[in-house]
Amino acid sequence: MLTTTKNTLNSFKLRKLLLFVIILSSHRLSAQLSLDKLDYTRIPQKKIIHFIEDQKKCGHKHFTDFVPKCIMEQDSFPFSKVTTSYIIHGKPDEVWNEYLKIKPSQAYSGRIVGFGFLYSKDEDKITYKEDGYDKMKVGQLFFFNVKLLGGIRNLGVADEVTAIDENRKIIRFCYIENGKTEGTQEIQIKYTSEGYTQITHDTRYRSKSRFRDNLLYPFFHKRTIDEYHDNIRSRIENEENMISNR
Repeated sequence: MLTTTKNTLNSFKLRKLLLFVIILSSHRLSAQLSLDKLDYTRIPQKKIIHFIEDQKKCGHKHFTDFVPKCIMEQDSFPFSKVTTSYIIHGKPDEVWNEYLKIKPSQAYSGRIVGFGFLYSKDEDKITYKEDGYDKMKVGQLFFFNVKLLGGIRNLGVADEVTAIDENRKIIRFCYIENGKTEGTQEIQIKYTSEGYTQITHDTRYRSKSRFRDNLLYPFFHKRTIDEYHDNIRSRIENEENMISNR
C-alpha cells in the first residue's frame, strides 16, 4: 500500500514537471520574434530585404532560426584567410570601448557599406538605423548592405557576434548560413610600443566559388572593413584632438 502511494505521488510530480516544461517551451516559442515582424519601410536597402526573403525560402520563420557558419583555425575543410592591420592614435581601453559602443549606423556607414538593422537574440529585439543603441553583445546580428562596383551591384550581408573576450580584447563575428560566404572574422586590439593601438582584423572564409574566394572576396572585403575601421578611428582620433585642444 505504501509503495503504491509513493508511485502515485511520483507519477503526479512527473506530470506536473512535464506540464511545466510544455508551458515553458510554448512560452519561449511564442516569444520568438517572427521574420514577418520586420518593418521593411525602415530598411532602405533592397538587398537586405531580399536576404531576409531568401532566409524565409530556406524555411526560417524566426530570427532565432539563424545559425552562424563559423570557420575555426583547426577546420578540416580548406578555407582562405585575409589579415589586415590598422593603427589608431588612442589608448587600447578607449579604443576597445569605442568598438563596443559605437552605433551600428555610424560604424557601417560610407560609400561602400550601409547599415540596415540589428537583431538581438538575448533581447529578442530589432534595432533600426534611427533607434538608440547601448553596446555590442554576443548574439547580436548585424544586417548591412555592401556596394560593389560603385553600386552597380549590391550584396546583403549578415554577421552574428559570437564572442567578446574582454581580457584578450577580441571580438568575433561569423557569417549567417545561406549567405554567399561562410566564415569567421576576428578583431583584436593590442597596445603598441609607440603608445598607440593596433587593430588586427583576421578573416577566414570560403564559398562555392574558387574565383570568388581568390579574386573578388579579398578585394571587396578589404574595402569594406577599411571603411568600417576608418569610421571608428575617425571618431576616436577626433575626440583625442578635441581634448588636446582644450
